[in-house]
Amino acid sequence: MGKSFVVILLLLLLGLGGYSVYRSWPYLSPRLQVLKASLANIKPDSGSNSDSGSTPAPTVAVSPTPEPKISFTDNQVITQYLQTNVAVKSHEGTAVCAYKILALNEPQPQRLYLLSLCQEYYEKSGQKVPGTGIVIPVALNLTWTDSSFSIQSHTVPESGSKFSSSMKQIFPDDINNYFTSDQYATDVTALQQTVNSAVY
Repeated sequence: MGKSFVVILLLLLLGLGGYSVYRSWPYLSPRLQVLKASLANIKPDSGSNSDSGSTPAPTVAVSPTPEPKISFTDNQVITQYLQTNVAVKSHEGTAVCAYKILALNEPQPQRLYLLSLCQEYYEKSGQKVPGTGIVIPVALNLTWTDSSFSIQSHTVPESGSKFSSSMKQIFPDDINNYFTSDQYATDVTALQQTVNSAVY
């Protein structure tokens, strides 16, 4: 049913006269309501003045939120682990640790290689004095949940005559070569300065 036909039919019904419409209202009212609903539901013809050529709103693609990147430098999880599990506290003092990442070849490694320096400090005569210090390479064993990690355990080389052989078992060749380079001594000095600046 076209819109023009419905409008004409509605005008004819209303043209029956005031008395006839009034007398026939119980009969006509339901039909007028149907006609009103029909007019509301009729869509304009393709030839109407509607703006059929308008450009639809562009669809905006929502990119997924990128996962935050983990920074292994000055990471508190690593620092606290070293202070609790690697540092030596002979005087029951407080350990302060610093470290350098030796190798990071993937964003979520299962094993993380570090050069760590931990220094104990304790109170003596009202002043903080250094206690036991240790410089040691560490391999941290990590587990991942989404973009966060936890440290499950660590491995350090054995002392004494087994030090060299255990180093080869734990660390890749390029890291073993690092410990005989001049850069190693430079990094140890830098780590010691980092620890001292955190205390004094």
